[in-house]
Amino acid sequence: MSETPLRRFRILQIRALAVFLSSMGERSAGCRGIVRLRSDTWARSLINAALAYRRTFSSFAEAQACASSFIQAGHEHPDEIRYHTSISDTVRESDYPVLFHLAPLACQLQRIFDFGGNVGNLFYAYQREVNFSPNLTWSVYDLPVKKPLGEKVAAERGGVAEHRAMHDRAFVYRLQRGPSGIGRVHRDAELAIFRILQESLTNIHRHSGSSTAQVRLIKTDREVTIEIHDQGTGIPAPVLESAQDACGTIGVGLRGMTERMRQLGGKLEVISGATGTTVRAIVSCQ
Repeated sequence: MSETPLRRFRILQIRALAVFLSSMGERSAGCRGIVRLRSDTWARSLINAALAYRRTFSSFAEAQACASSFIQAGHEHPDEIRYHTSISDTVRESDYPVLFHLAPLACQLQRIFDFGGNVGNLFYAYQREVNFSPNLTWSVYDLPVKKPLGEKVAAERGGVAEHRAMHDRAFVYRLQRGPSGIGRVHRDAELAIFRILQESLTNIHRHSGSSTAQVRLIKTDREVTIEIHDQGTGIPAPVLESAQDACGTIGVGLRGMTERMRQLGGKLEVISGATGTTVRAIVSCQ
């Protein structure tokens, strides 16, 4: 699409009229005047034609078709998404007033709603500057086309991105902080933690009936704790009690995990009931 002087003038006219009508609408007399104009079929048609893409539409597809006649790409264009992804760690000058007021509240916040937040740019940029609560859920309301890159960015940055469709026009991204600054521990402990996580997830998939699992990794100066929790049917009491004996697949797995922790001077705890099972392994960092 070529950018001709006439097209530039038309876009300027559209923006100027939109600003003028918005300014009018802030006054009661102006608002009444706009309502009267829009109640007339001919006047409404003229206003809509003059506003072009800066008006309301009955569908997103209709809005896209109109806007494409004037603007080469909108925020939903792949190039635009890639650009916003590339600056997702960048704090701009316009962000500083927000950060000034946000910083004193950050550690207390549990939920933030970010309207039109692309792939979570502000979430990733702001968490580098302020101390958010680890329980914070940052919800971004945006277009479904942003979903694949939103998932990719979250995976690359060690966070969690849950995408829930609200309707065919938008998605809500629920972004949560992933573990940061965990650091490394000695190789035997890392391998034991990995094997316990692997065995636990295998058991959940094969035996629990749970479709989800929650994993927590906590590191202090002295020890590392990993917890794996499911919402399944629980481990049968006889199997849990006789885990030291090789009775059944689950029993063998529990016995192996217990032995692995014993060799490293750590401990394994298994809590199971009708609401699910929690496996907790604790091992020294030294």
